[in-house]
Amino acid sequence: MSSPTSDASSSRDTLDSAREQSTKDRRRERNRLAAQKHRLRRNERMSQLEQQVLALQQEKSELVAQLDGRAPSGPSLAAAAVALPPPSSAVGGSSLDPDDLDLDLPHRAKRPRTSADRDFHHYPPSSIRHSHVHDDPQQYEGTIRRMEERIRELERLNDDLNGDLSDALDDNARLKHDLHHTTHHADAHARRLSDALHSTEAERARLLRDISDLRQSLEAEAASARTLRDANTHLRESIEAAEITLDLQRVENERLRDRLADEDGKAARVNARLEDELIETRHALEDAQMDLRRLRNLLREQEALDAEAAEARQRRKERDDEERRRLEDREVAANDTIVSLNMRLTQTENLAQGRLKQLEAAETHAEHAESELRESEDRNASLQETLQKYRALLSANGIPV
Repeated sequence: MSSPTSDASSSRDTLDSAREQSTKDRRRERNRLAAQKHRLRRNERMSQLEQQVLALQQEKSELVAQLDGRAPSGPSLAAAAVALPPPSSAVGGSSLDPDDLDLDLPHRAKRPRTSADRDFHHYPPSSIRHSHVHDDPQQYEGTIRRMEERIRELERLNDDLNGDLSDALDDNARLKHDLHHTTHHADAHARRLSDALHSTEAERARLLRDISDLRQSLEAEAASARTLRDANTHLRESIEAAEITLDLQRVENERLRDRLADEDGKAARVNARLEDELIETRHALEDAQMDLRRLRNLLREQEALDAEAAEARQRRKERDDEERRRLEDREVAANDTIVSLNMRLTQTENLAQGRLKQLEAAETHAEHAESELRESEDRNASLQETLQKYRALLSANGIPV
């Protein structure tokens, strides 16, 4: 049977998975856009570098052609004949993939024009190529030296550009490695946070189940307490009925005692009357000897009456004693019943107090569980804030998250 807590936890897991999937999709889209932008900037920069290198090579070839056309056997033209390395040689010499690098190099300061440049533009190549053979070559030695210096400077600039390109490739590889390491660390930290969040959610679900079980036990204890109260009420009613019966029995005992006292009074009066008659009979015996037989007969009759009266008194006394013992036994039994009922009532009250203490302990445990749940939620909130700050720091450093 599915409980509300399990439904809530499953819906929460679904929302978390959907949120995590949307976060991954957004991160993948940002990475794709950043990579596309990176490739565009790299291609643009490579095209710029290639254009610069081509321009330098063209300028060098023109200078070499001018020198070859004017003084082909000069000793300084051997150094000018050295060709510039193509842009792909610097890239091919590196072990890095240029598709994964960003060649955002700082712009060089524009070199001031030298006297060789001025002489070069003052004397166009056509005038040099079509000059007469009988011209004096010494008047061009200064121009040739300046051109050689220009060629060496261009070669040095080309070497500097190749070195800057290699440094840029190395820096880009290092930055890419740092970015990969930082992204991996952030993903691992995010996974740890997600695991901690899932464990906290599981702990929260377990605490909710414990609280539900405690509530059910509290309800069961309350039902048991109500049953005990009903039993106590029934016991009190039984005790009251027994007390009423005992009061009635006491009234009956009093009535029997009064009746016994009346019978004793009657017997005492009969004894007194018989004694008076005996005295009168004795006086009559003294007065009349002739009536002795009659008196003896009367005496025998009186003795028989006395015996019957004594026997009747004895039977009445035994019956009264038996009735008294029976009443005393009933009173003792009633007292024992009252004592046992009082003991059962005391035990019931003690049991109810114990159940109340258990209920209080269960409520205290539930409050402690709720406080732990709130603390875990606070820890989750702090972890989320830390993750947001870390992502903001990565974004501020220009690293896509």
